[in-house]
Amino acid sequence: MRAIPHKSLPLVDVSRLKPASAAAIAAFAFTACFYFLYPTLSRWEDSAPVPPEVVALKELKKAEWNYQQAIEALKEVSQSKLESLDPALARILNDTLATLDYSINECNDAAQKSPGDLLVHRYLLAAYQQKAELMQNIIDSDSF
Repeated sequence: MRAIPHKSLPLVDVSRLKPASAAAIAAFAFTACFYFLYPTLSRWEDSAPVPPEVVALKELKKAEWNYQQAIEALKEVSQSKLESLDPALARILNDTLATLDYSINECNDAAQKSPGDLLVHRYLLAAYQQKAELMQNIIDSDSF
């Protein structure tokens, strides 16, 4: 086995460094330790038990947001399709959409008053789902 020459592995003699250089090395070492240890520390914080109600509420709010985005995307196309329908049928569909909007507003008000109530958020999600499905059916159906 061949020995590695001593000059190829220079070691820093800290006693011969200027205070500014020693401080820079210490700062670099601290930063490197923080950089590599921070993800581990944040995983420990994330691993704290979270009540299932909090997780469910978070997922319901994500789903609500997704339905809001879908409804916004469907709004213009479904409205133009409604304008081309028989006026009586368009009035029925518009009334149904208005009823769903009323339900969504009432559920939103209830969610504002009781933000942790899972039942209110489930009803809100159901109202969003019904509205998105109706709008999609208006767009997709040729029988309307």
